[in-house]
Amino acid sequence: MSSSRKEAIYAALRAATEAALNDLVGQMETIRSSVMDDQDEAMSESYESNSEMLMNDRRDLEGHADTIRRDLVTLDQFGTEEQHDTVQVGAVVLTDQRNFYIAISRNFEVDGVEYTGISTSAPIYEVLEGKKAGDTVKFADQTYKISEVS
Repeated sequence: MSSSRKEAIYAALRAATEAALNDLVGQMETIRSSVMDDQDEAMSESYESNSEMLMNDRRDLEGHADTIRRDLVTLDQFGTEEQHDTVQVGAVVLTDQRNFYIAISRNFEVDGVEYTGISTSAPIYEVLEGKKAGDTVKFADQTYKISEVS
């Protein structure tokens, strides 16, 4: 696989991750605006209950956003310069069933080809780790023939 193809895969995963973060930030801003708008209305039990639920939702979203921010930091550690001949962190793995990028967990697409981003804590990584092109692995009643690792 060419380094430019790997760069495109990396860029697509980074863009998908940034888009997910931007979506969460937008949702948090919508909640903040709703709470601010509600403050202009009369204080009542329903207001306090609604406001509390919205703030709980916002805290949940902030937790997800923090996870995505950590994912971006992790992704930045790998880059695209290093080519791999075995499955390890930072490798792109093409199989007859699915294509993987070993970095962070997120599905994404590049030029109409779907990829599954997986972290090293994903159960499938345990069976893929250290394998190379030509190897076959079995995971969850599915057999994967590795065609390329880069």
